[in-house]
Amino acid sequence: MQRMTSPAAISPQRDQSPRAQQQQQNGHTAGPPPKQPFPIKPQDTQARQAAAAAAAAKPLNVPIKQATGAAAVAELAKKAEEAPLKKPAADQQAQAAQQQKTRDQRMSTMTEAQVMQKLREVVSKEPPSQSYNKQKKIGQGASGSVYVARVRESATSAAAKQVLRQQGPRAAVAIKQMDLRHQQRKELIVNEIVVMKDSKHPNIVNFIEAFLPEEQTELWVVMEFMEGGALTDVIENNSSISEDQIATISFEVRQ
Repeated sequence: MQRMTSPAAISPQRDQSPRAQQQQQNGHTAGPPPKQPFPIKPQDTQARQAAAAAAAAKPLNVPIKQATGAAAVAELAKKAEEAPLKKPAADQQAQAAQQQKTRDQRMSTMTEAQVMQKLREVVSKEPPSQSYNKQKKIGQGASGSVYVARVRESATSAAAKQVLRQQGPRAAVAIKQMDLRHQQRKELIVNEIVVMKDSKHPNIVNFIEAFLPEEQTELWVVMEFMEGGALTDVIENNSSISEDQIATISFEVRQ
């Protein structure tokens, strides 16, 4: 009797289709086709690159080591020395204004005797007639009269001698003569003299010196003499001023 062969013993190649047999021979196994990669848009790539760059550029939160010992003391001393040099200009101006305000307040609280004592400290001691010769009156104001005067060749005042060296034997000055009995705020006069003594400029009428020829009564303030007169008179007596003239005046004042 012939033995029957079971279906399990049949070779798998007999049940495969010709295409499957061909793939098995070529080393490929049957199965679903491989998945295609998901397409990446260029915008997504640029966004990822920008995020990676930002993350790489972000500084690390690493604490800075502080100097210790002698190095720390030296560093603090250096900063303390440089601090005044780096003071803003606005702070310096505010400090100067505050100092001037304090000075004015101190002056306003002084008695008349103290003001006169301060005035004696800022005026010249010798008699003004030894250095100046008043010639004629050229102006009158609320605080006093103004005279033009010649500087004597035998002047004893150091300031008068300096004027002679600069202008020669025909040197002239302006003398403002004030009656102190009519001055309610004598401390303002003292302040003005102190400021003018420290302010020298080639384009302004400079202060030369001051005298107290008669104690408690009269004050002489010697200034440079400008033969052309006051700038206000020049402007008022001319109906029009050219742009070049305005530019010249402004340039000299602002120098």
